[in-house]
Amino acid sequence: MDNNFIKMLIVDDEENTRNLIKKCIDWEEIGIHIAGEASSGQEALDIIETINVDIIITDIRMQFMDGLEFSKKATERYPHIKIIVCTAYEEFEYAKQGIKIGINDFLLKPIKRSELRESVESLKNKIETERMSRAEYIKLKERLSENFAYLKEKFLNDLIQRSCFSEDIIDKLLYFSVESLSKYIQIAVIGTSHIDNEDSKSEEEAVLLDLACAEIVKKYFQDYKDIYVIIDNSRKIVILNSNSKIDIFSSCEHIKDLLINRLNCYVSVGIGNAY
Repeated sequence: MDNNFIKMLIVDDEENTRNLIKKCIDWEEIGIHIAGEASSGQEALDIIETINVDIIITDIRMQFMDGLEFSKKATERYPHIKIIVCTAYEEFEYAKQGIKIGINDFLLKPIKRSELRESVESLKNKIETERMSRAEYIKLKERLSENFAYLKEKFLNDLIQRSCFSEDIIDKLLYFSVESLSKYIQIAVIGTSHIDNEDSKSEEEAVLLDLACAEIVKKYFQDYKDIYVIIDNSRKIVILNSNSKIDIFSSCEHIKDLLINRLNCYVSVGIGNAY
């Protein structure tokens, strides 16, 4: 069976009716797979516990549990399932209560083949649209997750450059899990350069030095809580400290020694006041 097929469950306490629904239309031709059948609401609930069903066709009148009660329980557990209720004309007013519990369509008995097919195909199209939207949403979430570190660094750069609108800041601090910056902040800026003549170095070598220094600084603070390290728009390393217990002066002295010893470069550090 094609995995793209929509799975359908038929629920009716009369076997003849279930067989009629199964055989009156070539379901596979329109992309529908009959995943199972049940003679009662309880049996149907047991089935959908184990089978991922997309569409249910159910009779409204069944013993022990009628179609509306069954539909209510099914939609509460599995909101994605689409339900068609088959009802006699005299039961139609009662059946309309099902709109409140999420029943998608009603078919009057005796069921016409054309109306049954039209109803199922309409729900099939709706399910496929929802699947596409869900797949696109998942892809967007994956892309967002992949770019989250970049977006966080961009926000912190905007924050220190005062490019953020004040009404957005709190929401963004929470979103990027840096809300501690709203309570306490002290910023240090580290600049580096080659000891050799700067003019003799290519732009690529300068960028590589900046990246290597940033990695060392990020690694130094990786186990510290509430310290964020970014590279600003002029490729300076910026340390945003929101932990009042950390001595940023002492930390920067250690970092300066690390950078000089490991990368043999000039290092300059500026440290602002705590606010």
